[in-house]
Amino acid sequence: MAYPQLKLVPITPLPAGMVMNTHWATFASSWNPGETMPASIFFDVNEPLAPNASVIFEVWANNLTPLLTGDSCRFDAPLNINLDPSALGLAELGADHIRVWPQPADDLLNIRLPAQASGRLVMTDATGHEVVNRPVAGTMNVLSLDDLGPGYYVLSYWAGADLVASRVVSLAR
Repeated sequence: MAYPQLKLVPITPLPAGMVMNTHWATFASSWNPGETMPASIFFDVNEPLAPNASVIFEVWANNLTPLLTGDSCRFDAPLNINLDPSALGLAELGADHIRVWPQPADDLLNIRLPAQASGRLVMTDATGHEVVNRPVAGTMNVLSLDDLGPGYYVLSYWAGADLVASRVVSLAR
């Protein structure tokens, strides 16, 4: 038995700076039929994407034996993905709980939180990796962005285990 796999195959041209990923991503175990997991499929992007850049992909699967009589398939409907998380893909919440400036930021990001704020400020990059995690220092906070590259980040204000607010932050250099 093999491990079922997926990959995305572009049927429209990739935007400039986006590099094709030819790897298959495993999404289930043949030892545990019926149990599935997300298939993580990554593409390298080495320059900023245009606003609302999108690509239409076909979804291919293989190693499906004994699930199907054939060993591979292609889904009927294509998958249209908007690649620009700054325009539509990142949700913000709690506008009355957090203010950030300047936008776009350069070296420092100013953050104003409500009175008596406590908890943590967490910043993640566009892939979801945590790049900043520090305690709140009162109502006014300043984050140094010297170690971060240009792009879009999500700044979140957490009070204990509760997400209070999040903002998309654009970092320009």
